Amino acid sequence: MKLIYTILIFIASNTQICFGQSEILWEITNPKNTEKSYLFGTIHSGDSKLFPIDSIIYKSLFKCDLLALELNPSEMNDINVLKKMLLDEKNIEDLFSKKNYELITNFLKDSLNISEIMVKNMQPIFIQQLIDQSVYKNEHDPIDLHLYKNALINNINIDGLETIEEQMNTLLSIPLKKQSADLLDKVKNFNSTEIKKEMNSMIYAYINRNIENFVINELKKDKNDDFEENFIYSRNIKMFERANQKLNNNTVFIAVGAAHLYGEKGLINLLKKEGYILNPIF
Repeated sequence: MKLIYTILIFIASNTQICFGQSEILWEITNPKNTEKSYLFGTIHSGDSKLFPIDSIIYKSLFKCDLLALELNPSEMNDINVLKKMLLDEKNIEDLFSKKNYELITNFLKDSLNISEIMVKNMQPIFIQQLIDQSVYKNEHDPIDLHLYKNALINNINIDGLETIEEQMNTLLSIPLKKQSADLLDKVKNFNSTEIKKEMNSMIYAYINRNIENFVINELKKDKNDDFEENFIYSRNIKMFERANQKLNNNTVFIAVGAAHLYGEKGLINLLKKEGYILNPIF
């Protein structure tokens, strides 16, 4: 389960964008009952620079009776998720010319020790993430998984704001042709130093609360309205609707990728429009 969960949230980290506000922990006051809940913007990484997590995060979590993550790891079915990661009625060889297929499989074997058999039926987007993961390894559990384990230890209920199927369907909405082109481009232009540099840039922006400049630069590199709508905004609406239901019945610690917090279509603004009072505390 951990490998599949890590792949999913690693993809989220590589597609994560934020919108200028630097606070990552917000206190939510429900006007209907004055209960206090919390909204926390995570970064989907277990890099040692992110640890130890500030004590205010733990204190806020332990005040709540429910942890709401993007995905609930305890509900993951490895076999069903694995099936979603595989191609239907094709294998990876069918997507490339013989020359490019050999280029990709030889690269995976020689540079990353990933066998052809392991990826033969895998969707290209997941092969890309295996490449990135091989370069940038987590020293700790990603923050999401770390919070999940702390909730388990402290008998805090856990739920997801999305299902595995929903998140997988979002990822696989990227056309196979584009997935294949992106994989080939990644192999041809592989640069482990650049991959580490990009991930470190995001981590330092998160640590230093300097997200705005980082994001502005990233958005300038690749402006893609369809991506923002499918991977961020439409998911924000769905997560908001489910979070709203939970907030009416529980004290909730909501922990989602920081990309989902900010901007007009972000969770902070959506919750405020619903009447919740949000105050930044960290």
